[in-house]
Amino acid sequence: MSGRDPDDNDLIGRALSDGRYVIERLIGAGGMGAVYLGHQRAVNRKVAIKVIHGDLSKTANLRARFIREAQALAGLQTPHCVTVHDFGETDDGLLYIVMEHLTGRNLADRLARDGRLPLELFMGFMRQICSAVHAAHSAGLVHRDLKPENIFLQESPDGPQIKILDFGLVKLLEPSDEGEDETSLTRPGQVFGTPMYMSPEQVLGQEVDGRADLYAMGLIAYECLTGLPAFAAPTPRELLMAHVSREPPKLEYLRSDAPSQVVNAIGVCLSKPADERYDSALEFLAAMEAQADTCPVEETEDALTLSMSDTPVPIPSTPPPPASTDRDQPRIGDASRKSPAWYLGALTAAVLCALWLWPPSSDPDN
Repeated sequence: MSGRDPDDNDLIGRALSDGRYVIERLIGAGGMGAVYLGHQRAVNRKVAIKVIHGDLSKTANLRARFIREAQALAGLQTPHCVTVHDFGETDDGLLYIVMEHLTGRNLADRLARDGRLPLELFMGFMRQICSAVHAAHSAGLVHRDLKPENIFLQESPDGPQIKILDFGLVKLLEPSDEGEDETSLTRPGQVFGTPMYMSPEQVLGQEVDGRADLYAMGLIAYECLTGLPAFAAPTPRELLMAHVSREPPKLEYLRSDAPSQVVNAIGVCLSKPADERYDSALEFLAAMEAQADTCPVEETEDALTLSMSDTPVPIPSTPPPPASTDRDQPRIGDASRKSPAWYLGALTAAVLCALWLWPPSSDPDN
């Protein structure tokens, strides 16, 4: 095996799988490989072809993970995960996976351009994300790298449709039928993922299950509602440790119109111990939807100045004065109701002032 780098320009124009697919151009590259736009000749359609890096394809551990990824995705039946059409290996040892070609943009781009999501759109996105994650977990898969970049928004007549991408760090919960020890693919102590969206157990190199995805979903939901990541730090190491030892700024201070049930549900997902989170994505969704239909009208401005410090936004110690009511306002004729003596005294004073100020009359005869 030569294990050539799939980023080489000579991959463009190359035919794969006995000529069924042709690589046309590079779309993008990541940690495990590159993604190309391809053409499926038999049905005359565009496809996305992910090719693992040549140097990684030499590693038995990563080769096994890539094949497991393709097999798992090919059997996953959900409209909210990218569809896998085919996968295989070239004669010179390059591993590839053929997927549906998507047009649109990812959630990270949407948040960067437009900021936080309206509440109704947020709930629509979360329903689809939870549906996809539940389907993957039911099939024995853990994504382990959920983040806005891996959530693709494809336009459809019914509005944006979610497609979850890049299961390159997927972990099978159950051993294969051949009895292979699945810990040979991912062992305790190994850290995989993106620092901004990693669960505490991933940071600490502990065993990971579907609740790590629930933590990432909580982070994504937080960012969708506030337009800000839950944690920020100057270095990757500090960012990783924030997941273990810090709490994010209170969501309700950054998004005052968020329903309390949504805020509380996200808080459960962001629990540091995995056993304090929800057991499933559908349980998370049900908790959010308890008040989702009664979302108030969204405000045009944040109620408080945004803060990314590691301490909650302080609450003023002195409560504001109570709002005035109609009975606090002065009313005509109120004062208000003076006694008769007061009116008599006022009349007497007015008469005396008038007499004192009245000019003396002039007598022409004097």
